[in-house]
Amino acid sequence: MSFARRIESRLERLFEGVSATVFGGKTERLDIENKILRAADLAMFDHPAGPSVPNRYRLFLHPENLPLLPDAATAADLERVITETAMDEGWRLNGPVSVTIVSDPAVPTRSMRCESETVPGPQEPWANLLGATGNVAYPVTHIRSLIGRDRDCDIQIMQADVSRHHAVLFARNQQAWIYDLGSSNGTRVNDIGITTTPVLVRPDDHLAIGGRRFTLKWAYR
Repeated sequence: MSFARRIESRLERLFEGVSATVFGGKTERLDIENKILRAADLAMFDHPAGPSVPNRYRLFLHPENLPLLPDAATAADLERVITETAMDEGWRLNGPVSVTIVSDPAVPTRSMRCESETVPGPQEPWANLLGATGNVAYPVTHIRSLIGRDRDCDIQIMQADVSRHHAVLFARNQQAWIYDLGSSNGTRVNDIGITTTPVLVRPDDHLAIGGRRFTLKWAYR
């Protein structure tokens, strides 16, 4: 199921029990979900860590239509839906999700316009990579995190046995996964070498990136 369809499913649940909105005498529910889905689909792009989607959305409505928004269609609710869907699907967000609802008289009544963009910014970690002594060596802030020696890596490990782009660690469906990017010295889970096929990382599993060893700990469990 696509990212757009996942968001649509969550938005359908969000709107359950919400009465229809009357626009210009015609009863219909404000088509918020379709606008966001279209914007997300059109702006999806490839990142070295994998598929990425926009994190900033602006919804433009005519001033007359703003009071007709269902109570469930708050910006915070829409932000939560997009964030949770990206986390479940393993899509990368380059910054925190932001949804702004804008009053714009240039937008026709009974209509709506959505713009999306990617704006890098700090995010709360969903997990931490712990070092050998149990200390936090690296916070994992991106849903899909690129690990390696290069400056563009989310988790930069400055060791000669770590490749420039070494591995990708990501979250999907409340689980952690990792795969190797064809590195020179390999990636191991519990001392077993892995390939470009994602491998599940369970609690207390030991990860080896080149010569560095870590344990993954979820930040909110």
